[in-house]
Amino acid sequence: MLVGGVPLSASSACRRVHELLTGYPGVLVVAVPVLEPGRALVGVRGEASGPRLLGTGAFGAGGLSPAGTAASVMHAWVAAGRPPGALRSVSSPATGTAVA
Repeated sequence: MLVGGVPLSASSACRRVHELLTGYPGVLVVAVPVLEPGRALVGVRGEASGPRLLGTGAFGAGGLSPAGTAASVMHAWVAAGRPPGALRSVSSPATGTAVA
């Protein structure tokens, strides 16, 4: 899993996700923050539909970055054998905040 630290425009973030997935063949998930607060573009190796924008303002709680949170959730999801496209939302048990 790789996480970018600098927010980019959506188009630049998409290019960066592709660059990182290509440049690091052992990486399963890449996330790059976008300029829209609380959101990140997440790519999964081998996913035909390409990177997707995930997040809400809830990302970043507890000191985690939106991209770090999105990458962690997606990595756990995919590592458990679930298809990336099936992840529609995540709810924090502490806040009940949905993330999609």
